[in-house]
Amino acid sequence: MYRETLLEASALAERLGDNERQVKAALANHRAGWAPSAADRDDRRVAALEAALAVASKDHPAWRARLLATLAAELTYAEDIDRRRGLADEALDLARGLDEPTTLSRVLVSRFQTICAPGTLLERRDNSAELLTLSTVTGDPFAGGLRTTRCCGRASSQATLRASTNTLPTCASSRKSSTSPTPAGRRS
Repeated sequence: MYRETLLEASALAERLGDNERQVKAALANHRAGWAPSAADRDDRRVAALEAALAVASKDHPAWRARLLATLAAELTYAEDIDRRRGLADEALDLARGLDEPTTLSRVLVSRFQTICAPGTLLERRDNSAELLTLSTVTGDPFAGGLRTTRCCGRASSQATLRASTNTLPTCASSRKSSTSPTPAGRRS
């Protein structure tokens, strides 16, 4: 119901030419930092994001950054890594050019899974550390909780017992200062 309502809101805003509401509905219909499953490309969400991106004004780089990051995340298992990487990199460049820690945090949240590949381990580690810093600046417990999840996932990606053992205390201490990574009421 949540998904359908936001898809309808996005389509209605598009028909009315209400760009702001169209962008807001497309962004609100995101899976909150979680990538879709391998067989779960949501073509209607992708279309809503692409339509919102087409009307997002250059005067609102924060919107563009979040739309690009959200689109890249939605395409995690449906597109080749080059396209996803391009969208994620453009989003990160835009977000870093702003003085908006919340926008940068949301872009980094979406980025982790979007660029997940063996060759990006160190980059994901650095993004995760940056996300932890941003979560304390913004006071966003969701970003802190996701950072914890990403930290533990990164340890398992390293596929070594020593690396995992060294990373887990950091994950545990980060988790103690965070709330659940899934915000209440957010379901795909």
